[in-house]
Amino acid sequence: MAVAAVEVTDISGADWLAEVEGDMFDPRPVLQAEAARRIEKTGRLMLFYSGAVWNSGGGGQRPQQLAEGFNDEACVIHLNSLDSDHLEYPFKGPLVAEVPGWDQWGEAKHKVLYAGIPDEYSVQMAEELGDDWFVWYDCLDDWRGFEKLPTGQGITWYDRGHEKQLLARADLVTCTADVLAEHVRSIAGRRPPPIKVVYNSTRLVGQPLHRGPRDMDCVMVGALGYDWIDWGALRELAQRHSLLLVGNEPDTGHPFDHPNLEWTGQVDNTKLLRVLSRAKVGLVPFRDLPLVAAVYPIKYCDYLAAGMPTVATHLPELVGKPYASVAWDRHGFIRAVEEELRSRQPRRAIMAEARNNTVEQRIAQIKPHLGGIFR
Repeated sequence: MAVAAVEVTDISGADWLAEVEGDMFDPRPVLQAEAARRIEKTGRLMLFYSGAVWNSGGGGQRPQQLAEGFNDEACVIHLNSLDSDHLEYPFKGPLVAEVPGWDQWGEAKHKVLYAGIPDEYSVQMAEELGDDWFVWYDCLDDWRGFEKLPTGQGITWYDRGHEKQLLARADLVTCTADVLAEHVRSIAGRRPPPIKVVYNSTRLVGQPLHRGPRDMDCVMVGALGYDWIDWGALRELAQRHSLLLVGNEPDTGHPFDHPNLEWTGQVDNTKLLRVLSRAKVGLVPFRDLPLVAAVYPIKYCDYLAAGMPTVATHLPELVGKPYASVAWDRHGFIRAVEEELRSRQPRRAIMAEARNNTVEQRIAQIKPHLGGIFR
C-alpha cells in the first residue's frame, strides 16, 4: 500500500485527522507542523538522540525524563533508531520520531543536540551540525562493560574513537556517576569540554501512594532480563521475606518462583509509585561487574519517592548516599535488608529527600551550562 502524504497547516483541533485516508500515511508533515508551532512559541529546538526507545521500561529512563522535563520550554523531539514517527492528539509531550530526517525539523534561534549514546549516528549528527548548534553529550553508562554481557544482552557498536569524536565536538558533558566523569576525562584530551556530574533522578514525586499498609517486605523494579541481576540473592531473600518484582520478565521465563514472590510485569512510570509504595525496602541486587561500578540507579531515586530505604550490592556510587546501604556479598545483602526491615525508617523524611532528586532539580543543575540558551 502506498504511503500518502498529508499536508497540514492547522493542528489546533482534531480536524486534520479527517484528512487521513487509509491505514497508512506519512505522519512527518503533521509532526513538522507541530514542531514549527512550538519553535515559534519558545524559540528553541532540542533534538534528543539516545538508545532509549520511547516509553521502554515504563518510560522512566533518563533521556525520556529529561526530554519531558524540557518540553514546556522548547520544541523537544525524541529520536531513536527503533522508534517510528508517532502521532497523538492532543499533542502534549515531546514529539517522537524516527532518526532519518533528523536535520529537517526547522530553524530556531537556539538549537541543542542531546546525545545520550556515543555511537556513529550521534557523531555524524554532531559533526554535520553548524556551529550555531549546542552539542550536549550525556554519558549514561560505561558502555565498554556492555560488550561483555551474554549474546542478546550486550552491544557491539561501542567504539572509543566515536566517543572521543563526540567529546571533541561537545560543548557540555554531563555524567550520571562520578566514575563516568573520570572515564570521560581520560579520553577527552588536553582541552576537554565542561564536564558536570548530574545524577539520575525520579519523576514519581507527587504521584498517588498505595492506600493501606505496606503489604510487601521488599521490591525491585527495573529491566529484569539482564545478566547484571543477582538472582541467587533474590532467591535467598524470598525464602525469608515477601518480594515484589516489577518490570519486564526475562525472555527465558521466571528464574525462580516462590510463595513469597509476586511478579507484576512492567508498570507505566506514571503509575509506578502506587506499586512501589506497597513495600518497605527497595532493592538493587547487582552482580560484581565493571559496568555496575559506574551506575547511579534511577530506581534508588524512585525508592526515595516511595518513602523506603534502598539496599544495593556492588554499587560504589551509592556509598554514603541518604537512606542507602551497600553490601559487597549476598550475606551482607540479606543482613542489610533485615536491618532495614527492623529499623522502621521515617517515611516522610525519605520522601522529603526524594524532592532533592527530581528531574526538575537535575534540569536546574544543567540549565546554567547550556550556553545561555535558557536565560
